[in-house]
Amino acid sequence: MDGEWHALPPRLVAEVLRLRGWQVTFLGASVPAAHLVSYLHRHDAQAVALACALPMRLPHAHRMIEACRRSDVPVVVGGRGFGVDGRWAARLGAAWAPDAPSASELIGDERALRRVPAAQLAHLADDEYASLVRRRGELIDSALTDLRERVPAARSYTAAQLDATVSDLGHIVDSLAAALYVDDASLFTEFVQWLVGILASRGVPASAVGLTLGHYATVLRDFPRAAHTLALSRAGLPSAGPGAAC
Repeated sequence: MDGEWHALPPRLVAEVLRLRGWQVTFLGASVPAAHLVSYLHRHDAQAVALACALPMRLPHAHRMIEACRRSDVPVVVGGRGFGVDGRWAARLGAAWAPDAPSASELIGDERALRRVPAAQLAHLADDEYASLVRRRGELIDSALTDLRERVPAARSYTAAQLDATVSDLGHIVDSLAAALYVDDASLFTEFVQWLVGILASRGVPASAVGLTLGHYATVLRDFPRAAHTLALSRAGLPSAGPGAAC
Protein backbone atom coordinates (compact mmCIF):
# COMPACT_ATOMS: atom_id res chain seq x y z
CA MET A 1 0.00 0.00 0.00
CA ASP A 2 1.15 3.54 -0.67
CA GLY A 3 2.87 4.74 2.51
CA GLU A 4 3.33 1.19 3.85
CA TRP A 5 6.89 -0.05 4.39
CA HIS A 6 6.04 -3.41 6.01
CA ALA A 7 7.21 -5.47 3.03
CA LEU A 8 7.96 -8.83 4.66
CA PRO A 9 4.36 -10.08 5.21
CA PRO A 10 3.25 -9.44 1.59
CA ARG A 11 6.53 -10.94 0.38
CA LEU A 12 5.68 -14.12 2.29
CA VAL A 13 2.20 -14.11 0.73
CA ALA A 14 3.79 -13.78 -2.71
CA GLU A 15 5.98 -16.82 -2.06
CA VAL A 16 3.01 -18.90 -0.89
CA LEU A 17 1.12 -17.93 -4.05
CA ARG A 18 4.10 -19.01 -6.15
CA LEU A 19 4.20 -22.35 -4.35
CA ARG A 20 0.54 -22.79 -5.30
CA GLY A 21 1.30 -22.29 -8.97
CA TRP A 22 0.66 -18.58 -9.51
CA GLN A 23 3.00 -16.34 -11.48
CA VAL A 24 3.56 -13.41 -9.13
CA THR A 25 5.14 -10.00 -9.63
CA PHE A 26 6.04 -8.46 -6.28
CA LEU A 27 5.99 -4.67 -6.70
CA GLY A 28 7.57 -3.91 -3.33
CA ALA A 29 6.72 -1.63 -0.44
CA SER A 30 4.88 1.71 -0.63
CA VAL A 31 3.67 1.44 -4.21
CA PRO A 32 2.01 4.69 -5.39
CA ALA A 33 -1.41 4.19 -6.96
CA ALA A 34 -0.21 5.78 -10.21
CA HIS A 35 2.63 3.26 -10.47
CA LEU A 36 0.24 0.38 -9.88
CA VAL A 37 -2.12 1.63 -12.59
CA SER A 38 0.81 2.02 -14.98
CA TYR A 39 1.83 -1.57 -14.34
CA LEU A 40 -1.73 -2.84 -14.88
CA HIS A 41 -1.92 -1.01 -18.22
CA ARG A 42 1.30 -2.68 -19.39
CA HIS A 43 0.66 -6.19 -18.08
CA ASP A 44 -2.30 -8.55 -18.09
CA ALA A 45 -2.89 -9.23 -14.39
CA GLN A 46 -5.60 -11.62 -13.23
CA ALA A 47 -5.76 -10.01 -9.79
CA VAL A 48 -4.00 -7.58 -7.46
CA ALA A 49 -3.18 -8.43 -3.85
CA LEU A 50 -2.75 -5.43 -1.55
CA ALA A 51 -1.41 -5.47 2.02
CA CYS A 52 -2.11 -2.86 4.70
CA ALA A 53 -0.58 -3.11 8.17
CA LEU A 54 -1.70 0.26 9.56
CA PRO A 55 -5.38 1.30 9.70
CA MET A 56 -4.37 4.95 9.32
CA ARG A 57 -3.47 4.07 5.70
CA LEU A 58 -7.00 2.97 4.79
CA PRO A 59 -7.80 6.11 2.75
CA HIS A 60 -4.72 5.32 0.64
CA ALA A 61 -5.89 1.72 0.44
CA HIS A 62 -9.25 2.77 -0.95
CA ARG A 63 -7.61 4.87 -3.65
CA MET A 64 -5.57 1.87 -4.74
CA ILE A 65 -8.58 -0.44 -4.66
CA GLU A 66 -10.54 1.99 -6.83
CA ALA A 67 -7.60 2.35 -9.21
CA CYS A 68 -7.62 -1.41 -9.74
CA ARG A 69 -11.38 -1.43 -10.25
CA ARG A 70 -11.11 1.27 -12.91
CA SER A 71 -8.52 -0.93 -14.63
CA ASP A 72 -11.03 -3.81 -14.42
CA VAL A 73 -8.69 -5.93 -12.27
CA PRO A 74 -10.18 -7.59 -9.16
CA VAL A 75 -8.53 -7.04 -5.79
CA VAL A 76 -7.90 -9.13 -2.69
CA VAL A 77 -6.59 -7.39 0.42
CA GLY A 78 -5.08 -8.51 3.70
CA GLY A 79 -3.21 -7.31 6.75
CA ARG A 80 -4.08 -5.99 10.20
CA GLY A 81 -4.76 -2.58 8.71
CA PHE A 82 -8.12 -3.87 7.48
CA GLY A 83 -9.11 -5.08 10.95
CA VAL A 84 -8.54 -8.48 12.50
CA ASP A 85 -11.79 -9.65 10.91
CA GLY A 86 -11.51 -7.68 7.67
CA ARG A 87 -14.35 -5.34 8.63
CA TRP A 88 -12.77 -2.29 7.00
CA ALA A 89 -12.04 -4.18 3.80
CA ALA A 90 -15.78 -4.73 3.41
CA ARG A 91 -16.41 -1.04 4.07
CA LEU A 92 -14.00 -0.18 1.24
CA GLY A 93 -15.54 -2.70 -1.15
CA ALA A 94 -12.70 -5.21 -1.30
CA ALA A 95 -12.44 -8.97 -0.82
CA TRP A 96 -10.42 -9.78 2.31
CA ALA A 97 -8.22 -12.80 3.01
CA PRO A 98 -6.92 -13.55 6.52
CA ASP A 99 -3.89 -15.47 5.23
CA ALA A 100 -1.98 -16.48 2.12
CA PRO A 101 -3.83 -19.78 1.44
CA SER A 102 -7.16 -17.94 1.63
CA ALA A 103 -5.82 -15.29 -0.74
CA SER A 104 -4.83 -18.00 -3.22
CA GLU A 105 -8.32 -19.50 -3.10
CA LEU A 106 -9.93 -16.11 -3.64
CA ILE A 107 -7.70 -15.27 -6.58
CA GLY A 108 -8.69 -18.57 -8.14
CA ASP A 109 -12.39 -17.65 -7.87
CA GLU A 110 -12.82 -14.55 -10.05
CA ARG A 111 -16.59 -14.55 -9.51
CA ALA A 112 -16.11 -14.27 -5.75
CA LEU A 113 -13.69 -11.39 -6.23
CA ARG A 114 -16.03 -9.49 -8.53
CA ARG A 115 -19.25 -9.93 -6.54
CA VAL A 116 -17.96 -8.02 -3.52
CA PRO A 117 -20.44 -5.21 -2.66
CA ALA A 118 -19.38 -1.68 -3.52
CA ALA A 119 -17.74 0.58 -0.94
CA GLN A 120 -20.07 1.97 1.74
CA LEU A 121 -18.84 5.52 2.13
CA ALA A 122 -21.94 7.72 1.85
CA HIS A 123 -20.97 9.33 5.17
CA LEU A 124 -18.08 11.12 3.45
CA ALA A 125 -20.63 13.56 2.06
CA ASP A 126 -20.44 15.48 5.35
CA ASP A 127 -16.90 16.60 4.35
CA GLU A 128 -15.47 15.97 7.85
CA TYR A 129 -12.73 13.72 6.54
CA ALA A 130 -11.63 16.08 3.77
CA SER A 131 -11.70 19.10 6.08
CA LEU A 132 -9.66 17.29 8.72
CA VAL A 133 -7.01 16.29 6.17
CA ARG A 134 -6.76 19.86 4.90
CA ARG A 135 -6.16 21.08 8.46
CA ARG A 136 -3.59 18.40 9.37
CA GLY A 137 -0.60 20.73 9.61
CA GLU A 138 -2.57 23.36 11.50
CA LEU A 139 -3.83 20.78 13.99
CA ILE A 140 -0.35 19.41 14.70
CA ASP A 141 1.09 22.90 15.17
CA SER A 142 -1.69 23.99 17.51
CA ALA A 143 -1.44 20.77 19.56
CA LEU A 144 2.32 21.24 19.95
CA THR A 145 1.81 24.84 21.07
CA ASP A 146 -0.83 23.71 23.56
CA LEU A 147 1.51 21.08 25.03
CA ARG A 148 4.30 23.61 25.45
CA GLU A 149 1.96 25.99 27.26
CA ARG A 150 0.49 23.37 29.59
CA VAL A 151 3.54 21.17 30.14
CA PRO A 152 6.70 23.21 30.89
CA ALA A 153 8.99 20.20 30.30
CA ALA A 154 7.98 20.18 26.63
CA ARG A 155 9.66 23.58 26.14
CA SER A 156 13.11 22.08 26.66
CA TYR A 157 12.73 19.01 24.46
CA THR A 158 15.74 17.86 22.47
CA ALA A 159 15.47 17.71 18.69
CA ALA A 160 14.86 13.96 18.88
CA GLN A 161 12.12 14.37 21.49
CA LEU A 162 10.49 17.11 19.44
CA ASP A 163 10.54 14.98 16.30
CA ALA A 164 8.96 12.08 18.20
CA THR A 165 6.28 14.37 19.61
CA VAL A 166 5.39 15.84 16.22
CA SER A 167 5.28 12.32 14.75
CA ASP A 168 2.91 11.14 17.49
CA LEU A 169 0.66 14.17 17.03
CA GLY A 170 0.52 13.46 13.31
CA HIS A 171 -0.32 9.79 13.86
CA ILE A 172 -3.21 10.84 16.07
CA VAL A 173 -4.61 13.09 13.34
CA ASP A 174 -4.08 10.45 10.65
CA SER A 175 -5.79 7.75 12.68
CA LEU A 176 -8.71 10.04 13.47
CA ALA A 177 -9.01 10.82 9.76
CA ALA A 178 -9.02 7.10 8.90
CA ALA A 179 -11.74 6.48 11.50
CA LEU A 180 -13.84 9.21 9.89
CA TYR A 181 -13.15 7.73 6.45
CA VAL A 182 -14.56 4.31 7.35
CA ASP A 183 -17.03 5.76 9.89
CA ASP A 184 -15.87 3.48 12.70
CA ALA A 185 -14.78 5.04 16.00
CA SER A 186 -13.27 1.75 17.14
CA LEU A 187 -10.40 2.25 14.68
CA PHE A 188 -9.34 5.36 16.58
CA THR A 189 -10.04 4.08 20.09
CA GLU A 190 -7.95 0.98 19.40
CA PHE A 191 -5.14 3.16 18.06
CA VAL A 192 -5.24 5.36 21.16
CA GLN A 193 -4.96 2.34 23.45
CA TRP A 194 -1.98 1.13 21.42
CA LEU A 195 -0.36 4.58 21.55
CA VAL A 196 -0.84 4.78 25.32
CA GLY A 197 1.02 1.49 25.69
CA ILE A 198 3.87 2.65 23.46
CA LEU A 199 4.24 5.95 25.29
CA ALA A 200 4.10 4.21 28.66
CA SER A 201 7.23 2.29 27.65
CA ARG A 202 8.91 5.69 27.18
CA GLY A 203 7.77 6.87 30.61
CA VAL A 204 4.98 9.10 29.26
CA PRO A 205 1.69 8.87 31.22
CA ALA A 206 -1.70 8.36 29.61
CA SER A 207 -2.70 11.86 30.69
CA ALA A 208 -0.32 13.20 28.04
CA VAL A 209 -2.47 11.62 25.36
CA GLY A 210 -5.54 12.94 27.15
CA LEU A 211 -4.23 16.49 26.89
CA THR A 212 -3.80 16.19 23.13
CA LEU A 213 -7.15 14.49 22.60
CA GLY A 214 -8.79 17.24 24.65
CA HIS A 215 -7.11 19.90 22.53
CA TYR A 216 -8.21 18.27 19.30
CA ALA A 217 -11.75 17.93 20.66
CA THR A 218 -11.85 21.66 21.39
CA VAL A 219 -10.50 22.64 17.98
CA LEU A 220 -12.81 20.17 16.19
CA ARG A 221 -15.95 20.96 18.18
CA ASP A 222 -17.81 21.68 14.92
CA PHE A 223 -17.01 18.19 13.59
CA PRO A 224 -19.73 15.95 15.09
CA ARG A 225 -18.29 12.57 14.12
CA ALA A 226 -14.75 13.57 15.08
CA ALA A 227 -15.94 14.99 18.41
CA HIS A 228 -17.83 11.78 19.19
CA THR A 229 -14.82 9.64 18.32
CA LEU A 230 -12.49 11.76 20.45
CA ALA A 231 -14.90 11.61 23.38
CA LEU A 232 -15.01 7.81 23.20
CA SER A 233 -11.23 7.54 23.11
CA ARG A 234 -10.80 9.93 26.05
CA ALA A 235 -13.32 7.98 28.09
CA GLY A 236 -11.29 4.83 27.54
CA LEU A 237 -8.03 6.27 28.82
CA PRO A 238 -6.69 4.85 32.09
CA SER A 239 -6.48 7.24 35.01
CA ALA A 240 -3.03 8.76 35.34
CA GLY A 241 -1.04 11.26 37.28
CA PRO A 242 0.12 14.70 36.11
CA GLY A 243 0.42 15.04 32.37
CA ALA A 244 3.59 15.06 30.33
CA ALA A 245 4.05 15.87 26.69
CA CYS A 246 3.85 13.10 24.14
